[in-house]
Amino acid sequence: MNMERVTCLDSTAPAVLIGAWWRVRDHGGRLDLAGVPAPIRKILHVACLTHDLAFHDTTEEALRASAHSHPRCLKTR
Repeated sequence: MNMERVTCLDSTAPAVLIGAWWRVRDHGGRLDLAGVPAPIRKILHVACLTHDLAFHDTTEEALRASAHSHPRCLKTR
């Protein structure tokens, strides 16, 4: 999930992220966050979400990490 343009989080945002994380995890995946601004990362840290979510500087890094952890995501033609 690309979060580079996120400038603030309201009180429902952590619950939405946790819900998404559970759904993805229950299907054998993981939730990767890309480009999370430092203030937003701090909020997620205070909400104790930084241990369960994967953080990456760019979307490309997140996609590579996700594909690496789930080889079936890599498609060759």
